[in-house]
Amino acid sequence: MSPNVLPAIRFAWWNVNNFAHYDANRAGQERWPLEPPAYAEKCARVDAALQHLVATRSPDVVGLGEITAAAAEELRNRALPGYDLVVPDRAPNATFQVAVFHRIGARLRSRQPLFADKVPPTTRGMVVLDCERARHCVRFIFCHWTAFGDNSETYRGRQAEAVSDNAYAFLNDPRRTTSTPHVVVMGDLNAEPFQHQFGSSLGASRDRDRSRQRPHPSDRDVRRVRFYNASWRLLGERHANDIVASQQWAGTYYNAGDRAWHTYDQLLVTGGLLGGNPPYLEESSFEITPLPGCFGAGGKPEAFTWLSGVASGLSDHLPITGRIVFPAS
Repeated sequence: MSPNVLPAIRFAWWNVNNFAHYDANRAGQERWPLEPPAYAEKCARVDAALQHLVATRSPDVVGLGEITAAAAEELRNRALPGYDLVVPDRAPNATFQVAVFHRIGARLRSRQPLFADKVPPTTRGMVVLDCERARHCVRFIFCHWTAFGDNSETYRGRQAEAVSDNAYAFLNDPRRTTSTPHVVVMGDLNAEPFQHQFGSSLGASRDRDRSRQRPHPSDRDVRRVRFYNASWRLLGERHANDIVASQQWAGTYYNAGDRAWHTYDQLLVTGGLLGGNPPYLEESSFEITPLPGCFGAGGKPEAFTWLSGVASGLSDHLPITGRIVFPAS
């Protein structure tokens, strides 16, 4: 490593959209591949995209949403052999969940997965990893919160509260004496950054100063953690109207039915990761990062489909990537 280059953890998150392994007992069910060639084609497209991500961004940790444990294991063996795999639930009947791949040797340690209380049994668990370097410990929490349906907003709020409780306990653990703690939350949160659960359940705001302010006396009583939501900067068009660009996007997820963009895939960090001294979120590197195959014929992210042996699309979500810079050891 060059003496002028500080060490960093490079991260990525991507909802790969309904990536289930082939199961003859589920063939024909909604969201499951109808036949082995359909699964093989989805695998080929995901593999190509992730191999491009590794070649261009070299992520140390990659979180994927909407994938089964079997599909994740097979993906690791095919395309990500240099990574360890963590999934919250490896039970035989577990379906779509979060899977996290972390580079072997990157000093990321898996912790107990995080589950919210009083939510349906299909609610996805959250993957927790700790990275300790240069007397700092960063906790990564990878999430895919409840999407739509009855009481979905309530369940997202409970998932947000579970994240907040875990972060508070980690940040205020009296047994921690040798490192300074920080928290990073990322994933498909199925809500825009301006929706109320970020204020009511997580304390995630659009401005950095609020997340860096001194603790209030009431914070301890309510176990409050203040996050900065870096995804506010991803709302809307990336390029100005008078700049010609080959591709344009206005969020991380495109809902083809509503013909609308949303910024559901987000990144939240605690205030200690903001500023000019490491460790810090290198916010200039945090961005939406389209991969090969992400855009369909209409110029928007398109979910994978298999009709009469003809495949199209990949995922209706775009990945987000970035870096956390650490002090020199």
